[in-house]
Amino acid sequence: ATPCEVLHLIQLGWIKYAIEEFYNNILTSEAKKFLDRITAAVSGAMQRQSDRDFPRLKFPRALSKYKQLCAHKYAGCLLILVIALNSCICWDGNREDRKSKGGTKNNFANNSTMKEHTKRVQQFHHFFEMLLCFESWLKQEKFHKTII
Repeated sequence: ATPCEVLHLIQLGWIKYAIEEFYNNILTSEAKKFLDRITAAVSGAMQRQSDRDFPRLKFPRALSKYKQLCAHKYAGCLLILVIALNSCICWDGNREDRKSKGGTKNNFANNSTMKEHTKRVQQFHHFFEMLLCFESWLKQEKFHKTII
Protein backbone atom coordinates (compact mmCIF):
# COMPACT_ATOMS: atom_id res chain seq x y z
CA ALA A 1 0.00 0.00 0.00
CA THR A 2 1.15 3.53 -0.73
CA PRO A 3 0.03 6.83 0.77
CA CYS A 4 -2.32 9.05 -1.22
CA GLU A 5 -1.05 11.71 -3.60
CA VAL A 6 -0.54 15.10 -1.94
CA LEU A 7 -1.21 17.31 -4.97
CA HIS A 8 -4.64 16.16 -6.11
CA LEU A 9 -6.17 14.51 -3.05
CA ILE A 10 -4.91 16.86 -0.34
CA GLN A 11 -3.97 20.26 -1.81
CA LEU A 12 -6.50 20.50 -4.64
CA GLY A 13 -8.99 18.25 -2.89
CA TRP A 14 -9.55 18.29 0.85
CA ILE A 15 -7.76 21.57 1.62
CA LYS A 16 -9.36 23.50 -1.25
CA TYR A 17 -12.87 22.24 -0.52
CA ALA A 18 -12.52 22.71 3.24
CA ILE A 19 -11.56 26.37 2.76
CA GLU A 20 -14.40 26.91 0.27
CA GLU A 21 -16.94 25.27 2.59
CA PHE A 22 -15.70 27.34 5.53
CA TYR A 23 -15.96 30.66 3.69
CA ASN A 24 -19.13 29.94 1.71
CA ASN A 25 -21.30 28.07 4.22
CA ILE A 26 -20.00 28.66 7.75
CA LEU A 27 -18.97 32.32 7.97
CA THR A 28 -21.40 35.22 7.78
CA SER A 29 -20.45 38.24 5.67
CA GLU A 30 -19.43 40.19 8.80
CA ALA A 31 -17.34 37.26 10.02
CA LYS A 32 -15.64 36.98 6.61
CA LYS A 33 -14.67 40.66 6.73
CA PHE A 34 -13.41 40.30 10.28
CA LEU A 35 -11.41 37.15 9.49
CA ASP A 36 -10.03 38.78 6.34
CA ARG A 37 -8.65 41.63 8.48
CA ILE A 38 -6.99 39.16 10.84
CA THR A 39 -5.57 36.98 8.04
CA ALA A 40 -4.26 40.10 6.25
CA ALA A 41 -2.37 41.06 9.42
CA VAL A 42 -0.94 37.53 9.73
CA SER A 43 -0.01 37.46 6.04
CA GLY A 44 1.68 40.86 6.29
CA ALA A 45 3.70 39.74 9.30
CA MET A 46 4.87 36.62 7.45
CA GLN A 47 5.85 38.23 4.14
CA ARG A 48 9.59 38.01 4.75
CA GLN A 49 9.86 34.33 5.63
CA SER A 50 12.11 32.46 3.21
CA ASP A 51 12.09 28.88 4.49
CA ARG A 52 11.45 26.67 1.47
CA ASP A 53 9.97 23.90 3.60
CA PHE A 54 7.32 26.31 4.85
CA PRO A 55 4.24 27.15 2.75
CA ARG A 56 3.95 30.55 1.11
CA LEU A 57 2.17 32.91 3.51
CA LYS A 58 2.05 36.23 1.66
CA PHE A 59 -1.32 36.93 0.08
CA PRO A 60 -1.82 40.57 -1.02
CA ARG A 61 -5.64 40.38 -1.09
CA ALA A 62 -8.16 39.10 1.44
CA LEU A 63 -8.25 35.30 1.57
CA SER A 64 -11.99 35.24 0.87
CA LYS A 65 -11.34 36.92 -2.51
CA TYR A 66 -9.15 34.13 -3.91
CA LYS A 67 -11.09 31.69 -6.05
CA GLN A 68 -8.32 29.78 -7.84
CA LEU A 69 -4.89 29.23 -6.36
CA CYS A 70 -1.99 27.02 -7.32
CA ALA A 71 -2.05 23.78 -5.35
CA HIS A 72 0.98 24.60 -3.18
CA LYS A 73 -0.58 27.92 -2.08
CA TYR A 74 -3.62 26.28 -0.47
CA ALA A 75 -1.50 24.97 2.41
CA GLY A 76 -0.26 28.51 3.09
CA CYS A 77 -3.81 29.82 2.99
CA LEU A 78 -4.85 27.11 5.43
CA LEU A 79 -1.91 27.84 7.76
CA ILE A 80 -2.83 31.54 7.83
CA LEU A 81 -6.41 30.59 8.74
CA VAL A 82 -5.19 28.33 11.56
CA ILE A 83 -2.92 31.08 12.93
CA ALA A 84 -5.75 33.62 12.72
CA LEU A 85 -8.24 31.26 14.38
CA ASN A 86 -5.71 30.66 17.17
CA SER A 87 -5.44 34.37 17.90
CA CYS A 88 -7.06 35.86 20.99
CA ILE A 89 -8.76 38.60 19.00
CA CYS A 90 -10.96 36.01 17.24
CA TRP A 91 -12.42 34.64 20.47
CA ASP A 92 -11.98 37.09 23.34
CA GLY A 93 -15.16 39.09 23.85
CA ASN A 94 -13.34 41.70 25.94
CA ARG A 95 -10.41 42.24 23.56
CA GLU A 96 -9.84 45.87 22.52
CA ASP A 97 -9.85 46.66 18.81
CA ARG A 98 -8.68 49.91 17.20
CA LYS A 99 -11.84 50.23 15.09
CA SER A 100 -14.39 49.79 17.88
CA LYS A 101 -14.96 50.92 21.43
CA GLY A 102 -14.75 48.06 23.93
CA GLY A 103 -14.74 44.48 22.64
CA THR A 104 -14.33 43.58 18.99
CA LYS A 105 -17.91 43.48 17.76
CA ASN A 106 -17.40 41.03 14.90
CA ASN A 107 -15.26 38.40 16.59
CA PHE A 108 -16.72 34.95 17.10
CA ALA A 109 -17.53 35.63 20.76
CA ASN A 110 -19.48 38.88 20.18
CA ASN A 111 -21.02 38.54 16.72
CA SER A 112 -24.64 37.57 17.35
CA THR A 113 -25.06 35.92 13.95
CA MET A 114 -21.91 33.85 14.46
CA LYS A 115 -22.68 32.62 17.98
CA GLU A 116 -24.78 29.78 16.61
CA HIS A 117 -21.92 28.78 14.28
CA THR A 118 -19.15 28.96 16.89
CA LYS A 119 -19.00 25.19 17.39
CA ARG A 120 -18.75 24.64 13.61
CA VAL A 121 -15.95 27.23 13.36
CA GLN A 122 -14.08 25.42 16.13
CA GLN A 123 -14.61 22.07 14.37
CA PHE A 124 -13.28 23.51 11.10
CA HIS A 125 -10.33 25.00 12.99
CA HIS A 126 -9.47 21.55 14.35
CA PHE A 127 -10.00 19.99 10.90
CA PHE A 128 -7.68 22.60 9.32
CA GLU A 129 -4.97 21.73 11.84
CA MET A 130 -5.37 18.02 11.11
CA LEU A 131 -5.18 18.63 7.33
CA LEU A 132 -1.92 20.55 7.75
CA CYS A 133 -0.47 17.74 9.86
CA PHE A 134 -1.61 15.11 7.36
CA GLU A 135 -0.14 17.03 4.41
CA SER A 136 3.15 17.45 6.26
CA TRP A 137 3.22 13.75 7.13
CA LEU A 138 2.57 12.77 3.50
CA LYS A 139 5.44 14.96 2.30
CA GLN A 140 8.01 12.93 4.22
CA GLU A 141 10.79 11.47 2.12
CA LYS A 142 10.56 8.04 3.73
CA PHE A 143 7.79 6.07 5.40
CA HIS A 144 8.34 3.16 7.71
CA LYS A 145 6.28 0.06 6.89
CA THR A 146 5.10 -0.21 10.49
CA ILE A 147 3.45 3.22 10.30
CA ILE A 148 1.61 2.54 7.06
